[in-house]
Amino acid sequence: MKKTIRTIISILTAGLMLMAFASCGEKKNELMQGIYEKLTAADSSYSEWKSGFNATTFEEKLDGEAIVITAKGEEGMNGEYTFTHDGDYIIYTTADKEDYSGYSVFMFIRNAVGDYYGMNSTLMNGYLAGLQNFGFENKYLNIDMEKGEYKIYSASKWDMKELDEMYVNDTALEYYEALTEDDVNRIINSGKITVVTYGNKDHFKMFVYEYGDKNTDLTYKSIMAVMNKFQPTDYELFNKYYTELKEVKDADGFTVTFGLDKSMEEAGEITGLDDYSCVTIIYNASK
Repeated sequence: MKKTIRTIISILTAGLMLMAFASCGEKKNELMQGIYEKLTAADSSYSEWKSGFNATTFEEKLDGEAIVITAKGEEGMNGEYTFTHDGDYIIYTTADKEDYSGYSVFMFIRNAVGDYYGMNSTLMNGYLAGLQNFGFENKYLNIDMEKGEYKIYSASKWDMKELDEMYVNDTALEYYEALTEDDVNRIINSGKITVVTYGNKDHFKMFVYEYGDKNTDLTYKSIMAVMNKFQPTDYELFNKYYTELKEVKDADGFTVTFGLDKSMEEAGEITGLDDYSCVTIIYNASK
């Protein structure tokens, strides 16, 4: 009788273990299914990107724990790219370390992870940039160029706890040059802050976006860092008098207003920042 009871217990235990494993499998499949659906949605960034190819065909499929994308063409994308769920990450390993085409698709997998968890993609990008700009540990995105391995954290929504410390700092601007007489457009993303600039040293527009319902000292720090790096004409005067985040009207050619300049809003030149507040700076040098 005792042997029979032990046998029954063993069978029940084995059954429970199988149920647990099945449950884990279902959870993984649910995650990858959800990310796959976000990736291939008609309005996704990936769908928009691949529509720009004229002579390349793409095919996507969900194969167990992996998303497999096959590209056939002669426009830089040609081959099979496999993104596998492994623990807390989705991993892509390139067959050729010199081939960076898969990295392009990997970035859209990253966007799909964000969409799956309801995260703002611009904020995600800014957070990842901010981790690098401020030297914080990055568990969310890991790229090993030597191994040709790319990993994106997919186990849960990102906490992004360092966001309130991030802005456009000197490191974020390291590879930019001062403005000249030539017009140039620039976009810098770091943490909660996205800076968009247009123009030249004498005619300059800067839009400083901060995630949330108001601009804070993170916006002010970003403004000053950009001014010191881009150096529009008479920027020293601006630096001397602009000591806090505030609106100013035509101070030495600089006008600062809270909100997006209506002409830019109507032109539709800035999109994807609906969850952000904006400060507009317009400068015209006196002649």
